[in-house]
Parts: sequence; C-alpha cells; structure tokens
Amino acid sequence: MQPADAPPHRTLLLSLGLVAAGIVGFEVALTRIIAIQHLHHLASVIIALGLLGFGAAGAFASLFADTIRRHGAAWLTVSAAGFTLALPISVVVSGRIDMTLPALAWRPEELVGFGLYVACFLPAFFLGALFVTTCFICWSARIGQLYAADLIGSAAGALSVPLALHVMALENLLILLSLAAAIAVVLARASALNRAIGVGLVGILAAIYNLNVLLVQPAEYKELSVQLNTRDAQILWERDTPDTRLTVLEAPGLHGAPGLSIASTANAPPQARLFSDGDGGTPLLDVATPPPLMQSVISSAAFHLAPPQPTVLLHSLGGGWQAWVATSHDPERIQASEENAALRRLLTGAAATVLARPYLPVGVELVPMTARRFHAAHSGKFDVVMLTLSAPEAGLAAGTVSYDTTVEAFREVLADVSETGVYAIVTDIKAMPQHSLRLAATATRALRELGKPPSGHIAAIRDWRNLVLLVTQAPINENRQRALRAFAERWRFDLVALPGLQETDTNRFHHRRNGGLYAPFKALLEGEATTFQENYAFDVRPTTDDSPFFDKFFRHQGLATLRESFGPTWRAHLSWGYLLHWAALLIGTGLALTAVIAPLAFIRRDTMHVNRARRLPTGLYFSALGLGFMFVEIGLLQKSTLLLDATSSAFSIVVAAMLVGAGMGSYWLGRRRLTNRALVGWLLLPAGLAPLFMGLFAHGFQIAADWPFAARAGFISAAVFAIAFPMGCALPQGMLRVRAAGESTIAWAWGINGFTSVIGSLAAVLIAMHWGFTVLMGCASICYLAAAILGSRLADPPGRTAAV
Repeated sequence: MQPADAPPHRTLLLSLGLVAAGIVGFEVALTRIIAIQHLHHLASVIIALGLLGFGAAGAFASLFADTIRRHGAAWLTVSAAGFTLALPISVVVSGRIDMTLPALAWRPEELVGFGLYVACFLPAFFLGALFVTTCFICWSARIGQLYAADLIGSAAGALSVPLALHVMALENLLILLSLAAAIAVVLARASALNRAIGVGLVGILAAIYNLNVLLVQPAEYKELSVQLNTRDAQILWERDTPDTRLTVLEAPGLHGAPGLSIASTANAPPQARLFSDGDGGTPLLDVATPPPLMQSVISSAAFHLAPPQPTVLLHSLGGGWQAWVATSHDPERIQASEENAALRRLLTGAAATVLARPYLPVGVELVPMTARRFHAAHSGKFDVVMLTLSAPEAGLAAGTVSYDTTVEAFREVLADVSETGVYAIVTDIKAMPQHSLRLAATATRALRELGKPPSGHIAAIRDWRNLVLLVTQAPINENRQRALRAFAERWRFDLVALPGLQETDTNRFHHRRNGGLYAPFKALLEGEATTFQENYAFDVRPTTDDSPFFDKFFRHQGLATLRESFGPTWRAHLSWGYLLHWAALLIGTGLALTAVIAPLAFIRRDTMHVNRARRLPTGLYFSALGLGFMFVEIGLLQKSTLLLDATSSAFSIVVAAMLVGAGMGSYWLGRRRLTNRALVGWLLLPAGLAPLFMGLFAHGFQIAADWPFAARAGFISAAVFAIAFPMGCALPQGMLRVRAAGESTIAWAWGINGFTSVIGSLAAVLIAMHWGFTVLMGCASICYLAAAILGSRLADPPGRTAAV
C-alpha cells in the first residue's frame, strides 16, 4: 500500500464513491422494503442500522489496524465483494423471517423476530462500512479527500433511489445498487484477480435477476396477501413509486362499501381494490354513474350541512370512493388533491390496466398536491372539504409525522371553507377512541384560536367502525341540526356531538360501552378541555407542526384503564409503535455496545498514543458530533416531509443534501488542520443555525408550497446544505488532531462517533415525540457547542503545530 500521506488514486476515490452510493442507496431503499413487507418504514431504525454498521466496522478495524495498513488492497477487495453479495441476500432472507408486528400485543416473542429481521441487514452495512474504514486507515493523511468522496457518493446513492423508482421496480433497483459495488471491486485495485472477481459478481447478480429470486413481497398478515389467497384473485396492475407500491387486485368476492349504513339494502357495486404497500385496500369502482348506496354512506353526512350543489375538495383520495359519494350529491365542482403521479394516471385511465376507462367520476379535477400544500397555495372557497384518514392497527404509526391533522392544518383548511361550508374528517374508530378524541381536541383548539366557540361549530356522527368529524365555518343553526338528525335517524347512525344534543339521543344503533363518545366529546367542546386532556388516560392533546405525531397516545396511567376495560386482551390496545421506538433504542444500544464499544477494549494501549488527560475530551468530542449530527438530520428530515410530500422523498433529499454539504465542508475545511480558534468558529455556526431552521421551514413552506417539486427540493437542499457545510469540517478536523496518535486511535474515535450516532438517530424521534422539533434542534445546538469547547483539548502528541 501507499504511505498514509500519499494521495489516493482517482480510481480508488471513484470506487469509494460507488460503495458509499450503494450503502446509502440501500439505506433509502430499505424504507420502501420494510414498508412493503411490514407496516411502517422505520426510517430512524434504518438510519441507526446503517450507523451501527459503520460503528461496528470502525471497532473491528481498530483491532486489526496494522494488518489493514499492510494488506489494504485485500481488505478493500473482500469488503466490496462481500457487500455486493450481502445486499441482495439480506433482502431475500428478511422476507423469510416469520415476524408479525401487529401480534406484539399477545406474542412478546415477536420482538425476537423484529431483532432478527433488523439484524439481516447488518452484514451488508458492516461490509460496506469496512471498505470505507479501510480507506480511512490506509490514507489517513488524506482524510478530507476520502471523506468528501464518501459523502458525495452517499448523496448520489440517496438521490438515485427516488429517481430510479419512477422508471423501474424496486427489485431491479437493488440489483443496480449491488452492481455499483461490483464495479468498485474492479476499480479498487488494478489486478487480474480483481477483474475476475468483478466479472464473477456480475454473473451472480445476472443469475439472481434472471431466476427472479429477489422479490419484495408483503408479509402474510397484510391485506393484499390475504386477498391473493382467495379464489381467482389476480393482480391487474402494480407500480413502484418513490413513496409507495400501488397494486390493483381483482377477485370475484370483492364487495367493499366503506361507511355503508346497516339500514341500506343496496348491494356493493362491481369493483377492483387498490392497495398501497400491500395494505389499506380501497374500492376501485367499475361503474359509470354513482351507485344508489352512496346516499347511505356515513360520509354523506357532510353534504347535509352544506348548501345545495356544493363545491367540493377531497383529500387523501385513495381509490376514489369519496369522489363517488360527492358526485351522488349533485356538486357544482369537485377537486381532489393527489400528489402521487402514478395514482393520478391510474384513476384517470392513463395507466395500463385492464379497464379502458377512468375509475373516477366524470369531471373530477385532480390537483398534484398534498392537502397542506394545496391550502397554503390556493385561496378559493369550498362548501365541502373532506379528508379521509385511517388509524393503523396496534398504534404502529406513533413515530410517523402527520401534518394534515395539526392545529395549523385545521386553521389553513377552515380559511378555505365557505361561510356556509363544512370541513369533514372521516376516520376509523377503535375500541379505545384516542384518534377521535385527538381530532376533536385539535379542532377545538383551532376554533378557539380563531375566536369561535367549538360547541357551536362542531358535530360528529359515527357507526361501529367509522367516525366523521364535521367542523363548520358558521354556527350550526337549527335547520342544519334537523338535517343531520334526520340523516342519522334514517340510516341508523349515532350522533356524537351536535348543538343541543342530549345523551339520551346517542349510542342508540351502534352500542359502545360507557355511554359511547358523548361524554368525552362534551368535555372537550363545552367543558375545560385542558383539564380533560391532562386527566385522560391517554395523550389526546392537540398536535402541532412542531410535534406532529398524531398517533402517539401512550401514557403510563393508561395501562390501568386498559386492564380494567379489556381484561386479558388489554395489550392489544397498547400504543405499540411508541413502545417499539423504545425497544429499538434499547436493542440498538445493546447492539452498539456489543459491536462497537466492546471491541475497543481489546485495542492495545501501546498503539494509542493518547495523553490520558485528553482521552476523555477526545471521546466526548466525537460523541457530541455523533449525537448532534443525527439530531439535526432527523429534525430536518421530519420537518422536510411537509414540503416534500412524503417520508421517502424527504429521506433521500435531506440525506443527500446533508452528505453533499458535509462532504464539501470536509473537502474545503478538512484538507489542512485549522487553528483551534477557527475550528471553534465553524462549530458555533451549526450551534447557532439549528434552532433557527424550525422558523425558516415554517416560513419557507408558505412561500414555496406551490412550487414544482424540483424547486421545493432545491429550496430544502440549499437550506440543509447551509448547515451541513460547517458540520462537515468537525469530523476530519478531529481525525487530523488524533491521526498522529496512531491508526488505532482513528478507528477508536470512528467507533465512538458511530456508537453515539446510533443512539442519536433512535433517541431523536423520541425527543421530538415528547418535546417537539424545537427542543430537538436545541439539543443539537448544545452538542455542537460542547464540541466547540472540547475541540481544543483533543488527543494530540506533543510537538505538533497547528496549521492555518
């Protein structure tokens, strides 16, 4: 190998970039793989998993630093080849692990399956990270160039995934990511052996592709898998997109009619069914005119509070069911927001499906926007605005942001509701009514902030499975009250809230224990809402854009209520998504301690020339960087979802911008050692910028809501780049200061940084869930402030002078 101060060859830098692209591309693709196979994208867990691989590789390399330095070419070849094969193998193996996340309630051993499932992907990240770590050890004096190549390659990998998913299936994308690593094997070392290994790897990947071995399929418990087991079921059409996998299923037994009255005698119309990531099936109607049963669907309640021939705006369109409901009420105009281009093509008949005509009623205008962006960008008035929500089973969405159900969202929508109009939110109703109560609490606060008494502007109606919350612009007068009462009586729906409603008028047709929902709704609308929210067994406080975790309901005091209400089955009603984040933090910490910290104990002390007095500041410095970087990244990722429409898109763009910014900062500021004063100055920049970004994103959303996606992505990227650039200098400057203390010290510092990065990525979501993004970014500021203070006390042998 070349000496550490010799410049790495350009082909090596390219191979490093290709491996880095494969690692981060795989990381982004995992958000899609896990969402399809199971119930949630688990973005923070995936980030932690990737970081754990890097930390473990750093700790492992620290034990063999001398060997790696002497035989670096062999280590590069083995690690790159191993990553090439581990990537597709991990996906195949993960699909064969028996894990049913919703069964956590009565089978705690599912956590073992969850741990095994996550562990499937660790070897790929470990081997890819080992390639990167080997480069750092063998060319430690050129850490700036290497770090820049690593981060810029990673950014390219992050951006490639959403672009590729517009034109190819997810399985084909995984083959391409593996192919990038196979090319890196050839570039890493100019030898006949490496070329032969590269050709062999390409042959293996071609066999995997041709034999159709690499398949990403929904787990057996998901609705699509269940429906495929029915007689004569077949998939008509399927497309991968950056944010979801859309599937259209045809089967003779499909007869869904969401919200249909028990008093209706109509039959469900002919239909196919649309699935998103293998779940949440909604009807796709094979009809030309609205079926008669639409008048007896619970969401029709909204039209009994609206004027005749209303103008209608629909959000979360799905398969278009609510569009048919709206059409049955003779609307003047229907608009529907739908950001997914593939779904728009399907609904309008432009996709290649068996049916040669649209699934939507004639005249429905599709707008390529999310609900929030539509209301921020438009100023028109609508008589009916309808949002359809679904409540995930077992509370598994606790860590998912929902910007459509925050106080700010309610205010924005109500600004676009006409004076005689209504905002209707259609949602599932569970055995414990946390979702419904939080919706009511959020609407109540929004109305109070607008100076309107909630009791006069809110109505609610339900059946056994669905609830419709109705929020009106003007007070609900007697005529509108009579109309809603008549609708509920005719079709056997239960009123939950309405001006003048008495408890004897409720809980008549769909009986619920403890008198139904009348009492808690009355307490929220007419009583002291704050007192009710603080004393209720579950967290139903209104959500805001600063903490938009709508499905996070867990409170310790709620455990006793669940035991009393449900007896032996009480665990089924826990907020498992929230608890899963804590489990991930504990499991991640244990794995990080085992794979990252434990191996550091075996480092020979004589290879680490670190002054004992400076060992603690050195460890704390790299720990602060690991925590701070992840707090910023997770905070920006979650906030960017509001402007970039979906988690997967935000994930790729924010990660890419963070890595490009940090990579450029590493390159420009990491080539020479900065003075301590200069380092402190650069570290104070992210410490000061982090809290300001929450306000910047709020104002930027209002400005950029109607921009094209490329412009919005550019805006987010520029903002993220601005804070990532100074953050990029911190790690290479730290490495330059400890480099002379030995290669083992570099690996030790890299391992410490990887360990705290794992903890930071998992803890960040929990901090945001409990205290909001502003507090999370404040924690990031503290970390970088601490790093600025510790930077001048890093391990550094005597006699080394500072560069400019």
